[in-house]
Amino acid sequence: MNAAFLDPPTTTEQIIHPNKYFSREPRKNVTNAELPLGEGWTLSSDVLGEFFIRTMLELHIDEDTARQAAAGWGGDSFDFYTNASSYLFVLNISWDSIADRDEFFTAYNKMQVSVASCC
Repeated sequence: MNAAFLDPPTTTEQIIHPNKYFSREPRKNVTNAELPLGEGWTLSSDVLGEFFIRTMLELHIDEDTARQAAAGWGGDSFDFYTNASSYLFVLNISWDSIADRDEFFTAYNKMQVSVASCC
């Protein structure tokens, strides 16, 4: 345990899946091209991580499907643009495999249907 304090996990994926911490699996470096939106826009960038993606899905679909869909996360990057009256959110996720990508896409679409039907 003390060693983990000296060399902590670098992603939520490494916390959720300890084997990925012990194997030192890094997150994939994902970048977004800056959008030419013109003057007055402010850009903030960061990473969501597997835990956020799983939690987002779990709010709208069953827990097992959400966990499985998020488990293939390899890395991500988001850009959040704001100006005086508008905002734009851009998310780019890298998956461990094409099957993981497709599994997330299916779960995400299921979440979209759930969100659309609730309001």
